[in-house]
Amino acid sequence: MFFGYYLSALIMVAGEHGLPVPELARRITAGNPGRDPAAALAGVLADLAASGIALGDVITDSGYSHRLPATWANPLRAVGAELVQDLHPATAARREPTRARSSPTEISTARKRPGLYWN
Repeated sequence: MFFGYYLSALIMVAGEHGLPVPELARRITAGNPGRDPAAALAGVLADLAASGIALGDVITDSGYSHRLPATWANPLRAVGAELVQDLHPATAARREPTRARSSPTEISTARKRPGLYWN
């Protein structure tokens, strides 16, 4: 069981040849374990876009790529975000297209999981 809290921080950086960003941390959200942290973060990003701050690339860890599209990818794409995911070192190299939920293709690039996990 997990009794802690999830903390997510949004940082913004200037795009290539873009204007400087006035502050590094734009939003921070903390959530309890009863709510999906990705869904909570999607709401914060949607609110950010609604306040007039344009979203560009949303670069996330590979843990976000398997979230439910209805609570993560769809709301972000609706407000203009471009999702950049699956940045785990095992999947970061160029390979065939993936069949992950956030991908429109049908070929999986994920490595097969080992049979046993050790702590």
